[in-house]
Amino acid sequence: MKADAIAALVDLEASGIPADYNLDDFTLEYSFMGVDGLAGFVDSEGDNVIVNGIVNVLKSAGIANIWVNAESGNLDLPLSSLDFFDVSGKLQNFIKDKTGIGFSALHADKDQIVRVKYQNGDWAEGTLTVNKANVKVNVRSAALYFDQVRGENFVTTDPEDDFMIFTFYSGITTDLAPTIYFQPPQNDVIDLAMKFIDPLYKAANGVTLTDALNEGKTVGEMRVIADKAIDIVQKASQTAAGRAVLGAAGIDVDMINALVDGMQQIAGIADNWRFAIGQPDRAGAYVVSAVAINRNYNPGIGAGVLLVKMRLFGVSLQWADADAKTFTVGENKDLSAVAVYEGQAVKQNMLYTYVGLVDGGSPYLSTSAPTEAGKYLQAAFTLGGNYLAIPIVRVVTINAAA
Repeated sequence: MKADAIAALVDLEASGIPADYNLDDFTLEYSFMGVDGLAGFVDSEGDNVIVNGIVNVLKSAGIANIWVNAESGNLDLPLSSLDFFDVSGKLQNFIKDKTGIGFSALHADKDQIVRVKYQNGDWAEGTLTVNKANVKVNVRSAALYFDQVRGENFVTTDPEDDFMIFTFYSGITTDLAPTIYFQPPQNDVIDLAMKFIDPLYKAANGVTLTDALNEGKTVGEMRVIADKAIDIVQKASQTAAGRAVLGAAGIDVDMINALVDGMQQIAGIADNWRFAIGQPDRAGAYVVSAVAINRNYNPGIGAGVLLVKMRLFGVSLQWADADAKTFTVGENKDLSAVAVYEGQAVKQNMLYTYVGLVDGGSPYLSTSAPTEAGKYLQAAFTLGGNYLAIPIVRVVTINAAA
C-alpha cells in the first residue's frame, strides 16, 4: 500500500529520487480530520474547553489538518518540542478517550487526504483511495456435544488477518424447534463499538442495542433491530467525529450491512424462528454461516455444518418422588421424573404415558396423569433435548377415598 501510494502521489523520475530508494526513507501520513472537525467530539462543557484550547493553538501554528502516520497510527503535529501546553499529548488523550482506541493506521476508504515525503524533503499531498482486499472464509464441519465449546480453528480465513467473525447457526433442535443462533466475536473492538452505538440507539429507540439484542426472541424481531442499527450507524457516519469513532473501532456501514446479508443468505429462515445469542446449546443439526469482517477487506462468507450431539452415556432417569406409586384419590403427588447426568439432575423435557384400568373395568390410555381410582403402568421417556436415557416404568395404584 505504501509503495502504491508513493507511485500515485510522487513523480519519481522528475523528483530526482534514486531509483533504488528504500521505502523506509518515505513518510506517509493521512489526514485524520480538519482541525475544525474536532468540534464534533464536544458533548460536555469540559470537552468544549479542551477542544477550544487545542484548536486555538493549532490554528495559531497554521495547522489546518490533523496528520497521522499511515503505518504506525502515531499523531504528527508540527509543533515545537518546547510546546508548553503539550497540545499533541492532550489531543492524543482526548481522541483516545472519545474513540476508545485513538488514532490508527491508514484503512481502506475512498478519497482520503494523504501526503508523502522523501527523507527531509517537501510533502506531496493528494487524495488516495485504498481498495478493500478479498477474503475467503472456511467453516469446518464438526460434531460436538451441546456443552462443548467449538474449536478455535472452526472458522479460518485466507489470508489470515485480524478479522471479526460473526457466526450464524440455523437448524432444527431435537425438540423440533426451528432456531437460529447468532454468535458475535468476543473482543475489545465490539465492546468499543457498542459503547459508541448503545447511547445513540437508546436515544432513538428508548433501549440500548445491547439490551435489544438480548431481548430479541424471533428472527423477525432481530431484523427490525438490525435495520435500526444500520440507520444509527449511517447517521453517525455523516459527521467527521462519528466517522472517526467508527473508524477507530473498525466499524462502518458496510460491516452492518454484511451482517444483515449474512442473515438473509441463510435459506429458509422464517421470521417466526426462535433467535438466540451465542453458540448452540441445544442438540440438533445446524447449517453454519460465518461472516468475516475487517475494514480493509470486502466481507467474506463461508458455510459448513455443525452437529450438536445429545449426551447418551452416563444419563439415567429417576422418579422425583419414589413413594408416589400408591396414594388415595385427591392426594397431590408428584408423578414426574428427572434426568440425572453423572450424578447431577439436569434440565430435560419428559414424556409420560399411562396404561391401565380404572376401578370398574374401564381402560385408560393417556399421556396425562390419571385422577380416578385404579391401577396404571406409568412410563417416563426423554423427549428431545440434550439427554437421551433408557425409559423407566412403574405401577401406580390410586385407591378410592374411604
